Amino acid sequence: MSEKLRKITAGIVHLLHNGRPVTLRAGDLVPDWATITNPRLIGDVADGTPATSPEGGGEGTPPTGGQQQTPPVAPAPAKSNDTVEVSEKLKSDALRKIAGDLGIDTSGTKPQLVERILAKRAADAEAAADAAEAASAADAGGGSPDEGREALEERARALSIADFDENTTDEELAALIEDAEE
Repeated sequence: MSEKLRKITAGIVHLLHNGRPVTLRAGDLVPDWATITNPRLIGDVADGTPATSPEGGGEGTPPTGGQQQTPPVAPAPAKSNDTVEVSEKLKSDALRKIAGDLGIDTSGTKPQLVERILAKRAADAEAAADAAEAASAADAGGGSPDEGREALEERARALSIADFDENTTDEELAALIEDAEE
């Protein structure tokens, strides 16, 4: 027997020993021959006495006893109104709540509400795509790389910086401009 007694603290472990399946459950002692490396499944037994001792014979005999413990399961996240599939199958109250959350008119029939919600979502998606495109263009320094370079050169000339040429990199030119502005 090993120096430290170990037991299954959570879950179920399936092993093979001498070609035979062995199942260990929470509370069962881990046999010496078993190699279980997941620390979430095993723990040392305090004072050498397990919470529940396995029943059964010697080595290779599947232990029984112990109680299966199931870990707590987090509830599924609630769908926000921008991810709920909108159709006429939803109740009118649900459609009106979604419309209200989107800031659009909440009156009318189900088909009208669905049409307004879908149109608002499409407009919001298009606006978000336009904003992302504008942001990426701004990050890239505007349109083409030449336009960004031209803007840097204009700023440099406006600050009376003359010690640059076409071999000066954009980063070097930006550093010159930053130094001149300080």
